[in-house]
Amino acid sequence: MMITENQVTVNGLNVHYYEAGNPEHGTLLLLHGYLGDAWLHWEEALNGLQDEYHIIAPDLPGYGQSDKLRRITVDRLVKWCVDLLDALKVDSAAVIGTSFGGGLVARLLAAHHPSRIVAAILVNGGVIPAVPGCARGLAMTPVVGWLLYNRLAASQTGRGGLGGLFEDESFLTDAFVARVRAQRGAVARYMRAFTLMPSPEKRNPPVPVLLLWGEEDAISPRVIAEGMRDHLPGSRLELIAGTRHMPHVEAPDVFVWQVKQFLTELARSR
Repeated sequence: MMITENQVTVNGLNVHYYEAGNPEHGTLLLLHGYLGDAWLHWEEALNGLQDEYHIIAPDLPGYGQSDKLRRITVDRLVKWCVDLLDALKVDSAAVIGTSFGGGLVARLLAAHHPSRIVAAILVNGGVIPAVPGCARGLAMTPVVGWLLYNRLAASQTGRGGLGGLFEDESFLTDAFVARVRAQRGAVARYMRAFTLMPSPEKRNPPVPVLLLWGEEDAISPRVIAEGMRDHLPGSRLELIAGTRHMPHVEAPDVFVWQVKQFLTELARSR
């Protein structure tokens, strides 16, 4: 088997995605976080999961080689995911989303479209942000808001801002930092969009949810995962020891094993 790089047009916009595995197997939709693109997040997972699943890992709008949406909102990102599945003729899928970005979109995608999403795996992400009114006001200001989020994105995508991603800092290579840095414009747009996001009424997926968390994460500490577990009916939490915010990159073998275990148990229970 091999990983292929493909493109498809969705509502007039180009979507770039990686695909692996047998299309006759169950589909996994992998949504990357707001730092970096699909390949940065999912290279190892694609290799580890393709023997048992059909995998689609798109660059989110405005990242990598995917066209950006004219205006980013979480609702539009959820619709973009559904339209992508339609364009690829995928009737149903399990979704895996990570961090602030892919995790939040994955959670709301599963909450709004349980007929299409059979399960959700949220990796160090998916929390609904509580945004102070002052931050929302700044984000709404046309010039000041953009300057603020562009500066914030520049600081977060530099080497100093990425120090909390890994327990093992050898993963923070020059190539990794450069790939994240190249997406800083998208980081600014997504941060601003999520700051302006209204609190969603439909937020709890009525499907099985696995919270898969790097145990040492200081960006989204385990207490956040424990709170999500307590508020998401039927969810369960698994910790990956010795990792921080990107366990799918730092411990890909453990990550793949956890995903397979969860989905295998789910299939047996049906």
